[in-house]
Amino acid sequence: MEGDDADDTFTWTSDVTVLLVLTPSGGHDASGAPTGFCAPLFTTDHWVFEDGSTIDLNKQGSTCCAARSCPPPRGTQPPSVTHVSSIITGGTGRFVGLKGGGERADASGRIIEEQVWELPENSNN
Repeated sequence: MEGDDADDTFTWTSDVTVLLVLTPSGGHDASGAPTGFCAPLFTTDHWVFEDGSTIDLNKQGSTCCAARSCPPPRGTQPPSVTHVSSIITGGTGRFVGLKGGGERADASGRIIEEQVWELPENSNN
């Protein structure tokens, strides 16, 4: 995949694990049974920039069905809401010593993300 961060193109790979342990969330039917579910997810990302510098991140969060009713096998299928927290675990090149993390919210493909990064004092960036 490709991204653009302040006019600096990068590619990334992601390894995602979604635990199929659904937790009731949201609405219930007339009998009181849950109709919405969430599943925990865990991700590791590896970003590679044009100059060869890299950033590695660990992420965790949950993805939830956002429909009025989400009976199996639908579970957490769209429409969905996903919240993920991230932390930077490493960097190379111009990102050696980079620290930070962020939050991402995704509602059926509409994404809001905020990252806060702290560059080392000796960085030339």
